[in-house]
Amino acid sequence: MTILVGYNASKESEGALREAAVAARARQVPLHLLWFHVHAPGDSMQQVERELHQGEELKASLDAIGEQLRDSGIEVETDLRHGLKTQVADTLLEIADDIDAQMIVLGWRPRSRVTEAVLGGIAREVLRKTHRPVLSVPLDPEHR
Repeated sequence: MTILVGYNASKESEGALREAAVAARARQVPLHLLWFHVHAPGDSMQQVERELHQGEELKASLDAIGEQLRDSGIEVETDLRHGLKTQVADTLLEIADDIDAQMIVLGWRPRSRVTEAVLGGIAREVLRKTHRPVLSVPLDPEHR
């Protein structure tokens, strides 16, 4: 069994990563660290080229995080994916099924009901669609 954590270098995902690392260490299970890089529909070719270059930088950052986790005694697999925001939740759930995740860990920022209704939410969509336990880690109040 493995713990899957969604990550994107946001303050919310930093908190999720911390909690996922604690859970992986306590359960003595591997951690699957997914960084989903979101592209906007209709990006220009120049934007796509910049994002491809940025993807190399993201992969290096992700590998460095993985190495830090390994140095702390956690077995970790890093995974960088690309796609539209509408694909994030489904990608998380597909990976959770592929690796038979014991738990999914996600960070989130509290939003107004109007904002949440209009924008939706990846954490909410994952919670709605999965049969797996989800640890939803709110943004620390000092970072709001």
